[in-house]
Amino acid sequence: MSLSVDGIDVIGESSRPDLVPVNCADVLVCEIDDGGLQRAVERRADGNLRIVAIIADRDESALYDAVQAGISAIHLRHEVQPDALVHSVRAAFANTTMLPLDLIPRLLRRAATAGGASASALHPRELAVLGLLARGDDTQHIADELCYSERTVKNIVHDLLMKLNCRNRAHAVAQAAPLLEGTEGEAIVLYADTPLIREETLRAMLDARARHAVVVLGFHARDPGRYGRLLTKGDELLAIREFKDATDKERDVTLCNSGVICAETVTLLSLVAQVKNENAAGEYYLTDIVELARQRGLSAGVVLCDEAETLGVNTRAQLAEAEAAFQSRARAAALENGVTLTAPETVFFALDTWIGRDAIIGPSVIFGTGVTVESGSEIKGFCHLEGCHISRGATVGPFARLRPGAELAEDVHVGNF
Repeated sequence: MSLSVDGIDVIGESSRPDLVPVNCADVLVCEIDDGGLQRAVERRADGNLRIVAIIADRDESALYDAVQAGISAIHLRHEVQPDALVHSVRAAFANTTMLPLDLIPRLLRRAATAGGASASALHPRELAVLGLLARGDDTQHIADELCYSERTVKNIVHDLLMKLNCRNRAHAVAQAAPLLEGTEGEAIVLYADTPLIREETLRAMLDARARHAVVVLGFHARDPGRYGRLLTKGDELLAIREFKDATDKERDVTLCNSGVICAETVTLLSLVAQVKNENAAGEYYLTDIVELARQRGLSAGVVLCDEAETLGVNTRAQLAEAEAAFQSRARAAALENGVTLTAPETVFFALDTWIGRDAIIGPSVIFGTGVTVESGSEIKGFCHLEGCHISRGATVGPFARLRPGAELAEDVHVGNF
């Protein structure tokens, strides 16, 4: 006889999970120390049975074995709540992994020697997907967050599982976070899709660490929309409230969260280990560490930046917007430093372009990476330079291209006219 629990049909119970027919159930909930889990996992290969494990303690070996075997979710016996268990069963049925964040550091020690590729070998978009997998997002939520199609997300997950030599998403998550245990010094949480944050802003956050244990980068938004809100009192940051969990009054706040956080490494990791998913979305929010820090008697504060610095790149259109913002910033810096740009809006810089004072740059000049131009030089219009050095007093162009390795001595003239 089938029983119904919140729309889930419970078809039976057994003290021998290894005897459960693989084709009669979609999800098996069992205890990891009952002696039958490994046999059940071995039989899982014969069907599509997903497994939600309840473990007695945080034994590192047992945890890693469970993840490597393809477990869909893990709960500690003394902590598991009925609602959380039901949520895990639903997630397992949807082929989504639910792995508590506080278990990841232990798993990493074992995963690091498992023979798969390291997270550093992954493409930025694969790392972005891994980060969302780590907090328990399903394919649809990942697609919405990163502005991908669901098919694209599925392809990315498949590719990174192959790269990491993983059996399922949980094992992939175990290799996603950096091995930071035991390290000291400051840690800043940054995002690969937010490229415009300035060095000066990050230094301001480090300076603010003298006053606060946790420092968050915030900005005043013209249209706060669905950004998380920073709730403050004077110089103190009280909490970060995600839009979905905010009251109407909190949503009226225009001070928004960029997601960038600075803290001492050991403190940051210990706070992250306490994060729970008790919110409207059932997700693990890094932003919860602010309130967790205050519960420990630690202070939190905010450093402000311009909204433009926080621009996230999730689409080609946003990439073009970020490039335009960078070029605008680079042109303004060049002019401020005494470089003459005869048509600033037509000159394009690389991140590492260096130009000395009193140099003159004509229209439609493009700088690739690795270019240095000494003071008093002139780059005439319609030139393309990359990987080269222009000495004092030299003239290049018009319509010239300098390839990587080119070295022009002082007062040299190169050009088609």
